[in-house]
Amino acid sequence: MQCEIRIKLKDDNGAAFGGIGSIWLLENIQSYGSVRAAAAAMELSYPKALKLLKNLEDNLGYQVVARTKGGAARGGAELTPAGLLFLEEFRKFYAKVQQATDREAALFWNIVQKSKALLMLLILAVLPLTACSAKEGQGAAPPAGHPMAAAVASAGEARPPFLGAANTRQVIDSAGRNVAVSVNIRKIAAAGPVAAALLYAIAPEKMAGWSTKLAPESLALLPENVRGLPVIGRLSGRGGTASYEQFLRYGVDLVIDYGDIGPTYISLADRVQAQTGLPYLLLDGSLEKAPETLALLAQILGREAAAESQIEQAQMLLSRAAALRETFGAKGRPPVFYLAKGSDGLESAGDGAIHAALLRLLGFKNAIPRSTQHGLVRISFEELLNIQPDYIVTNDYALYEKLRSEPMWQGLKAIKEGHLFVAPEHPFGWLDSPPGINRLMGIPWLLQISGNMSKEEALAMLSSFHRAFLHIEMPAPAAGVFR
Repeated sequence: MQCEIRIKLKDDNGAAFGGIGSIWLLENIQSYGSVRAAAAAMELSYPKALKLLKNLEDNLGYQVVARTKGGAARGGAELTPAGLLFLEEFRKFYAKVQQATDREAALFWNIVQKSKALLMLLILAVLPLTACSAKEGQGAAPPAGHPMAAAVASAGEARPPFLGAANTRQVIDSAGRNVAVSVNIRKIAAAGPVAAALLYAIAPEKMAGWSTKLAPESLALLPENVRGLPVIGRLSGRGGTASYEQFLRYGVDLVIDYGDIGPTYISLADRVQAQTGLPYLLLDGSLEKAPETLALLAQILGREAAAESQIEQAQMLLSRAAALRETFGAKGRPPVFYLAKGSDGLESAGDGAIHAALLRLLGFKNAIPRSTQHGLVRISFEELLNIQPDYIVTNDYALYEKLRSEPMWQGLKAIKEGHLFVAPEHPFGWLDSPPGINRLMGIPWLLQISGNMSKEEALAMLSSFHRAFLHIEMPAPAAGVFR
């Protein structure tokens, strides 16, 4: 289906002074260099063309066509600079209106076509019952055992027809929300990059696309079948870019978000679900709950068997982290870690920030005791000198090289002792980029660089994680990753 638009420009009293006819006239004047020739090409009388131009110029308040009179060529005409600008801006405006119309038309057509299919389903459900209605009473509902009873019940639910599958089942997400999802989930949209990393780990074949554009270095490491997935935008976090039209275009029938499940995110999920009709699941993004979240999503997607290895690995990694925490509790002082961020290394995550969750999980002490739930804090180098962290870690290789070479950083004990390390960030970061399921890789890495695990054991765990969660072989680690 196509929709053709016609735009009329009207003054405050509703009188038309311009539209597509005026634009065609200006375009022809630009082509022919003459008002008369332009009018003839449009099969428009010369006086009518002059009247169109005068009406347009009177309302715009400036001249759009410059005309010369007489001569052998019977005069000529050209668009003024203001006329050229008007024509260019009108074309842009028209294109935007047409694009918006096309989007809405596609949405409308999809809905009415799916509504037609749903209507046919209802007709098919009702027709077999009409023969017995005279005996059993008009308007009788299908008996419980009737094969179409479930279809009629589903049709009675307030589910938009564009969702497609009539068969749904109820699931309870991590926030305790009861959500109806299709029994045949085909394409899923991740609300943000954290959810995208989880979805890629569990069911890459069901991804409708990436929520944000991945770095070329990350894409190069991923399997070919996911490299070409479109970027469909994000719903969660700052700068939401996803749209309902994008979800419709790529056949999304479920949205998942992985991370915070507090009131703000519950409100977002409820709002998106109400506006689009798409089921929206919230999954707990705390690392401690990783096995439970993996099991929940696997059960929803029917991937229980495939997720067994992932769940076992998550449980094993978390148990190693818990064992180290208990050791520090018995011995006393844990090592102090500084997360170096920013172009100069003087930004870091406060103790309560999500970026520092790995340090808390392992029982390490954060060099920045300030409690910040989100974002980063800035400190002075003098503060860092006074703290003298035991370890400095970053996920920025350029920053790692800078801190190794800059003279002022050499006064720090961690640098002198060779305790500066860089965490890989491709295809997904080991430390916090994004702060999702991929952070489980940070457990064996931090255990190794802090002297609590051999390099061989850490590499074995990380290689296994890459195969199970990232579906690739682990790339060779660069210098500065391990001790």
